[in-house]
Amino acid sequence: MPDDAPAGSRPQRPHRASTAGDGPNPGDSAEIRSGSKVVGKYQNEALGSDVFGPEAGAGILVAVIDSGVDPDHPSLAGRVIVESVGGNNQPGAHGTAMASMIVGNGLNGTPLGTAPGAMVLSIDVSDNDNGYAQSGDIEEAILLAVELGADVISLSYAKDCDVKLWFDCDHNYEALWHADAAGAIVVTAAGNDGDTACEADVDQDGPAILWPANAVTTLTVGGTNAAGERWLCSPDQPYVDVLVPADGILVAGLDGGY
Repeated sequence: MPDDAPAGSRPQRPHRASTAGDGPNPGDSAEIRSGSKVVGKYQNEALGSDVFGPEAGAGILVAVIDSGVDPDHPSLAGRVIVESVGGNNQPGAHGTAMASMIVGNGLNGTPLGTAPGAMVLSIDVSDNDNGYAQSGDIEEAILLAVELGADVISLSYAKDCDVKLWFDCDHNYEALWHADAAGAIVVTAAGNDGDTACEADVDQDGPAILWPANAVTTLTVGGTNAAGERWLCSPDQPYVDVLVPADGILVAGLDGGY
């Protein structure tokens, strides 16, 4: 917390950018598997997973700074190293979903991750899986990821830095610059602020400018729907570098589900 924060105040926390829109939720496994080939085809074709194959990403370490990742999920078996900061250390739905989009093994016809041969370094910064994290924990996690040799750092958090309150965006930019200087590629979420129907704060002035999405050292990722069009909730901002499937996608969930 910055030194000028009022005593006893709780820091402003970054909102989490969702991995998917109204995609499948954990439920009956047979029902999910029966539809996974259709969903998987859309994801695999869009992401090129069916081209690069199951060894893509071999030798690469991807830090997922998020809620914790379930290392025992069947789609992630043998692909997850667990770390944490701030005393957080438990599997979460969002972190597990993100990990499956990276190293998912395609079990039972589910989509392959973009780099199924890579390893995920899970760094849990979330307060239980409620979708928030302390800014200091995010900074510490970035520095830890660099220290442990991450080649890629995935950050699915978004914070409006126009509303300073007690979130020290400038200090967090320094952590991003440190990662960039170390040669790590930092991949950030564009956020879910694309439309007033979405979850984040959108007013008459349009979507907010979000950290770390707007940092010049990051690769910022927005979303598409199955038709290849920009997803309704994905911001139309100049700092968005690439669009990937985000709406109605199949990801790993808790308790071995999808």
